[in-house]
This record gives sequence, C-alpha cells and structure tokens, in this order.
Amino acid sequence: MQKNLISKIISKVFPANSKAVWNAGEVIPEERFWVIGSKKGPRWIIPQNPNLCVSILKQWRPYGAFSYLKWRFLLAAYCAGQLHRLPGIVSIGVSGATANNWQHLGGTEQQRFIPIIYIGTPSLTRKAIVSLVDKASFEWVGIAKVPLESKAADNILQEAETLIRLGAQKPDLAPQSLFIDREQGIAVQTPLAGKPTTNTSLTKTHLEWLSRLHIAGKQTSLQEQTDKLKQRLSALNGIDREIKTLVSKLLETLEDPTLLPCTWVHGDFAPWNIKWIDSRKLAVVDWEEARPKSLPLQDLFHYQYIQSCFLKLKKNVLDETWKKPIVIEYLHSWGIDRSRYEKLAQFYLAEECIRRLEKDDRDYAAFLAAEISQINFLNKKRSFCK
Repeated sequence: MQKNLISKIISKVFPANSKAVWNAGEVIPEERFWVIGSKKGPRWIIPQNPNLCVSILKQWRPYGAFSYLKWRFLLAAYCAGQLHRLPGIVSIGVSGATANNWQHLGGTEQQRFIPIIYIGTPSLTRKAIVSLVDKASFEWVGIAKVPLESKAADNILQEAETLIRLGAQKPDLAPQSLFIDREQGIAVQTPLAGKPTTNTSLTKTHLEWLSRLHIAGKQTSLQEQTDKLKQRLSALNGIDREIKTLVSKLLETLEDPTLLPCTWVHGDFAPWNIKWIDSRKLAVVDWEEARPKSLPLQDLFHYQYIQSCFLKLKKNVLDETWKKPIVIEYLHSWGIDRSRYEKLAQFYLAEECIRRLEKDDRDYAAFLAAEISQINFLNKKRSFCK
C-alpha cells in the first residue's frame, strides 16, 4: 500500500485536518474505508458500508473481458460484506471524514459529503475523481476532480472552462460546471447518471450525438490545422527521432486548403466515457481533452482507433469504418468523400500521436506511430506507381 499517496489524497479530498488512520478500528464506522489496489497502485477509496455507494460503483465498467469479470466479482463481495477476504484490499480509517467543512469541494457550510474516490493511473496528469454523495439526502450531487501530479491541474481547469463554454453554446450536451478553485486546480461538475455502454460498436445514436458538436457558420481546413501541428511537433523535445520523422512525413501530405465545417472535438470519445440515459440518448463525460474549431470526424476516428489499441482488436480501422452504411450516410451529410475521409483520418493519427507524446503516453503513441508508418509506406508506394 502506497501510504504517502493515500495520505496525500486524504489531505486533498477530505475536510481540513483529516488524517489517515492505518488501524481502522480506531475510528467510528462512518470514517472507515476500503482501499482497492491494482498492479499500478491504489485505484479506489470507498466507504466500508456498501449501501452508501454501490449504486454509483455499478455505473463504472472496465472493458477488458477479464477486468470486467474481476470487477463484477469484487462488487458482489463488497455487497456481501466479504471484500476484506480478497487480495489487494486494505482497511483504513480517515479521522475527520465526518466533519462539515467541505467548502473546498463546493459544499455549503453545513453540508457533509460521502466521497467515493477513483484514483487515476500514474502519469503527470494523475488525479482523483471523487463522486460526492450528500450525507443528508444520499443523492449523488457532484463529481470533483482533484490534481495529484504536476500537470493535472491544467487539465482539470481546462475542462471546467470548456464546460462553461459548452453550457453557453450547446446546453444539455455536457455536464455543468458547479465549482472551480483555480488556485488549487480543483473543479466540480454535475454527475451524469446512466448505464455503462456494453456494446462497443458504433451506432447511429453515436453519430447523431457527434453531429451536435458542429459549429454553424464556422470553417477550417487541413492546411490551417496541419500548420498548427507542425509547430507543436517542432516544439517536442526528448522524443524518439523515428516517430518524429514519421509524423513529419505524414503532415507533408495533408496540406489541403479546402474549407471544411468546423466542429467541437470531445477528445476522448470512447465507450468508457459514454453512458446511456435511456435506449435512445447518450451522455458523454470527461471533457478534459475537448477543443473547439477543429476538423470533422476526429471523434469518430478516436472511437475506432482507441478501441483497436486497448481492446487489441486486429482490424483495418479505416476500411471497416468506411463500409458501415451509417457512416456513409454521416459522411454524406458533411460532404466528405473517400479521399478526404482518409486525409482526416491521417490528421487524427498525427494530432493524437503528438498529443500523446506531449502527455508522455508512450503506449498509445507507439500504436499510432505504427499506423502512421503503414500509411507512409502506402503513400510512397502510390507515388512510385504514378
């Protein structure tokens, strides 16, 4: 158990002067928590009483088959009061957890929260995502994001500002911003309750939701966006020279001045960030990577490529996506043919590879670099044949 990390989380999430107590028996039952660990360190800090949070935990769904089965088994043990029998589970106390002073997470002077804490994977943008349950009403009233590493605060505050802009431009598309502490890098937003998406296939409902991101009356081009990417690529230091060369070669083929519709981009449009409000309506969370005035289809490609990587799906993403009738209809609405479809996909690969390198996410960057390498090879072959 990483005691320093757990103590850091407790000091940032719980009321002032709260402290970790490593013998949970020394505190009252309401101040007792389970720490659920993984190979990469602690992942959850949850109340020992399952009645306080199991309904919220059921809305979280791992997407690897084995991980999903483990999670279902863990929840069953939790509800049965047998969680302590599983490996990687540690009992702790939090002295002061029942105090009223939760203003640092947007609470009122007399409000008490029950926190359910998810801990991100180790990275420079690592954060704690805290579901806030009101102690009086037992309602899920907020999602707080608390920075744990050096670059996390910037991402959290960027998302908060994005939610404010989206709230003004496109109401009901994203969660609402409830509270921001710019000094501490903390933000709270409304929770979006719903069922996790179990079917990871692209549907017409997904594409209808993406259509709502369109910015009426605004245009951009591959040329304009590629010029920005070249500047970001040149500013990258300390990365693999081969990857930098691969991306640079691809960008040279994307200098197309044709004007295209502008759109917001969610930035991480993936099954794990999507919930079903009902059988016909989607809710999408985690807007930290969102950006306005971007090129169309970027979220569509992300949805397909990110699953191909993390779920280890061996397929030709471009061809298989293109063949879907719902995608052909969607592309027709944007006025995009096969040639421009491929260029927009290549732009996605280049931009996302650069973004992952900027965040020091080497695994997905390597996957994208392999895709870019194959495209560069095919482009060179086509040029030779001409």
